[in-house]
Amino acid sequence: MDRNWIEAARAIIYMMAPKCMSNMTNLNIYDVLRDGDVFFYEPNQAVFQEGDRPDGYYTCLYGNVAVHKLDAADAAEEDRRAAGKKSKLEQAYGAHVVELKCGSGFGEVAFSAHSTGRAASIIATGEPEMLDLDAEISHVYGKTACFRISPETFQRIYGERNKL
Repeated sequence: MDRNWIEAARAIIYMMAPKCMSNMTNLNIYDVLRDGDVFFYEPNQAVFQEGDRPDGYYTCLYGNVAVHKLDAADAAEEDRRAAGKKSKLEQAYGAHVVELKCGSGFGEVAFSAHSTGRAASIIATGEPEMLDLDAEISHVYGKTACFRISPETFQRIYGERNKL
């Protein structure tokens, strides 16, 4: 792969997800880009569900995602009763825990030694602010874009660095 192409890809990924670029060599970036795929998700579509077998590590490139946890639902039950309602997302995926913004990485917990699967569900929430996108890519309006690398690449590149 051309060194200039890798540097250009590094610049783009760094703009979108600077945390995932810290201390990565060009060889690491080449491995990630060669192995990775970009997926688009509709609002309220699951990227993955709690308990699923890990299929990779994700970085949110565009839009936002919400973390939902089933066992956190009990802790939030009193709040929901007070409000008198439970959303469809909470019914399906558990309580809303946190919103992850563009540039956030997620999915690494499932690669720890004690994990038996995904620890929470990740739900695409879309992009609240619509950009003035070119007509050629208008089909992505309102969608969340995530970049996924395989478990093998994640463990090879990040696992050693972070001693997961």
